[in-house]
Amino acid sequence: MLTHSPLQRLALTVALLTMLSPTARGAVSSVTVEAPVVAGDAAIDWQWIGLQNETSTPCPKPSGSRWLVANLFVPALNGGVTSVPAALRPFCVYTHVSPDNVTTADLAALAALKPQQLSALEMDSLSVTPAGQLEDAVWVDLADHFLSQAGAMIQADPNAPPTHLAIVDTAETDSQNAYLNQGNSPHGYTLLNMARALLCNGSGNGNGSDCAADVTSRLAMPFRLQSLGTGNRVVRDLLDGGEFGSVAEAARGLQGEVAFWSLLNHDNRLVLNLSLGWDPVFGGGETWITDMPLAVRAVYRAIVDARCRGVLVVAAAGNDPGGPAVSGPLYPAGWERRPAPDLTECGAALGYLPWSSHFPPSTSTYAPLVYAASGVQVDGNPLANQRASASAPLAAFADHAVAEGATPGSPTAVLTGSSVATLVVSSAAAVVWHHLPSLRADEVMDHLYQAGDDLGRSPAVALTKTSASPPPTVRRVSLCAARNRACAVDGPCSVPPSPCSSWDPTPPDLSTALELAVFEDADEVDLSLKTAEQVLPSDCASRSLWLESEESDPADPCPDLQFRHLGRSPWRTEPQPGSNFCPSCPLNESSSTLLLETDDSDASAVWYDPVLILCDDSYTLGVSELAAGDVLTVSGISLGGCTRAWLSVTTERGSVSSPLLILTP
Repeated sequence: MLTHSPLQRLALTVALLTMLSPTARGAVSSVTVEAPVVAGDAAIDWQWIGLQNETSTPCPKPSGSRWLVANLFVPALNGGVTSVPAALRPFCVYTHVSPDNVTTADLAALAALKPQQLSALEMDSLSVTPAGQLEDAVWVDLADHFLSQAGAMIQADPNAPPTHLAIVDTAETDSQNAYLNQGNSPHGYTLLNMARALLCNGSGNGNGSDCAADVTSRLAMPFRLQSLGTGNRVVRDLLDGGEFGSVAEAARGLQGEVAFWSLLNHDNRLVLNLSLGWDPVFGGGETWITDMPLAVRAVYRAIVDARCRGVLVVAAAGNDPGGPAVSGPLYPAGWERRPAPDLTECGAALGYLPWSSHFPPSTSTYAPLVYAASGVQVDGNPLANQRASASAPLAAFADHAVAEGATPGSPTAVLTGSSVATLVVSSAAAVVWHHLPSLRADEVMDHLYQAGDDLGRSPAVALTKTSASPPPTVRRVSLCAARNRACAVDGPCSVPPSPCSSWDPTPPDLSTALELAVFEDADEVDLSLKTAEQVLPSDCASRSLWLESEESDPADPCPDLQFRHLGRSPWRTEPQPGSNFCPSCPLNESSSTLLLETDDSDASAVWYDPVLILCDDSYTLGVSELAAGDVLTVSGISLGGCTRAWLSVTTERGSVSSPLLILTP
């Protein structure tokens, strides 16, 4: 197998980003570091967002016929009239008919709409970011463990209306049998089937009397890469879904679901699950809304519109995928720091006075614009891949979670990250609302928080500029505990509460399953035999990431940390988490052994320079590359009290990290 040097891989990464970004990057110099993300580099010249001056007329069309023109948002039920809400009406979207061939004349025709017809015009931003093997042997145990840790097994009330839970993600839009659609990305498909397992007692299709919620799918990340003879191009796939998206597409997706719900049945409560996000560098943290990029502002306005209608919005706080360090929550989860709109603000946004029953009974209720969700391990500690300074008040188990897929006996992907936590929090909200449909949205979330287990640490993301007290600690959410508290405080519920088991802080027992995993042909690495020079220094984790020259190896001993993962490239908005190259790899503390088997779904995949990271200590494995389906046994591992372990590797598209499943004695 061909092995690329670190500099060759860097050149390949730069070449790929140059092909896919309209802003070309400079050539590799003799001294190179992964450049910081620049918001402008995310811009795409084939899709633009405009802000219309006169909203009583259709979105203005540029001269010529090479731009497809539409309102970004679709009509919804507004005060008994079907129309685009007042605050959303000015947003227009311009998509070029040939994204690979945008000419200077095309751009000039578009620019000519300012300032008479459009007050603002900006490029959209491709910056939204959403596995006979070891996996086959352990997935059933992991699936059962996930349901137990989430506090599932909730009985639906056949006489109560189901909540409407929409997974706004990579899967195609489907309101009936969304869980069947595997699509181009496993992310949305996995979340849909996890929701079915949590809300339907493991049966049903996510719609029916046996489920606490109608589970639907709304496509918000429709783009995928299409391979060409000369490289790749980005295409929109509405039939089978995508792999990533743009900020404007996220706005379009979530507002489209709200509009659909408002026209279908306004009595059903709606929970929007946003297991996606974009890095703060692309916008969202501005003090004034008018200072946000147009595409980001569109998402903000769409969420305000949803909250004014009484909708709950839960978003992933985000993961650290590897590469240069990141900090702070993704957006829109970061908007938990902003308050939800009040009745007066909603009247102005919607163009009519909404139902007062949607709003909290007093200003003392904690009511953020968005509820963020962060993930925890079995013992309540943060996930190995949690972003720094991104812990949310609401946390949920999200470590190596998996569910049975649409085909009986087959698993979904194995996911570790805040998107799983978001799904658990969204499902818990759906359960509470199903049994007590008269509750307001923020009252539902208060039950989730108050019933949660106190993890003894303060959240980094919380609403403070309000008369309501911010959540003082991070709480771990349980579907069962939240439902029981709601029934006890605001009930009674028609279906009596069932006892909830306290979550077990020990990892799943995989001893039987691991005996079925045969590693006869596995390579073996013994860390205890490594010399001092082979054990990387602790400052490896400091990520001072330089290359000295084109001829030398990296000065930093961690080449896997030098290159930004695609999920943090400036043209990406992806699911959270992304694909896991080592989906089930268990590290057994009692035997000091790691069983490593790489994902084999893509036979051409290659991962370079694997590094084992145990908190602040890092170790090379002495293996230059791993191919799809490779197996490796690593022995002589000493955790030394560390509860966060992961593998980090380099690919031809950047760095990727994979959290490990830690099995304690």
